[in-house]
Amino acid sequence: MSSDDSTADTETALQFRLSTLFVVTLAATILAAFLNPRGEDHMMAGAVATVAAMALGFLVGTWFPPRAERVFWGMVIAAMMQAVAAEVILYDRKGILAWPLAAGFAAVFAASRSGLYRRMIYGAATSSAVIGIYMGVVRAPSSVVIAVVGSAAIGGALLPVLIEMVRWIETRYRIPQPAIGLTLVIAAIGFSVAAPRLIPGW
Repeated sequence: MSSDDSTADTETALQFRLSTLFVVTLAATILAAFLNPRGEDHMMAGAVATVAAMALGFLVGTWFPPRAERVFWGMVIAAMMQAVAAEVILYDRKGILAWPLAAGFAAVFAASRSGLYRRMIYGAATSSAVIGIYMGVVRAPSSVVIAVVGSAAIGGALLPVLIEMVRWIETRYRIPQPAIGLTLVIAAIGFSVAAPRLIPGW
């Protein structure tokens, strides 16, 4: 009996890993198809930002669990921001890497299980720090730096709210996390395509 249970658990775990791998591959393929016509630098930036967020999530999560949550949200939010950055008017071309890095890194710190307000501070601090470095590299004027860093801080502070909303939906409707990640990436692509047509100056 115990042997059968053990075999069933192993098969379930294997199926979960395979389904997760399939969904992640599908999300990466969809994002790559979206970014490819916009230039090879978008493709490279997307790969670098996603892998960097994954690595940071693994490192931080090893010391401060949950590791899987940090890796998942870091990768998903970086991919989402990559889609948005591909269509928005950026101050400098380097922003196609800086913004996804800022979002992915902030998501890693926002995906803990600590208090919401603390995570909002972590998210705001992380995203504004990364964008602050980016602004320094491109030597933007102080007026631009203040506006851009402020926007990054607001976005980073709102990430934990988004994560909590999605976690509630995941628990309430028992939706697999990989499916949620795929849905969020596709939604970000849809938003990035629609925004320039709906929002003047986007």
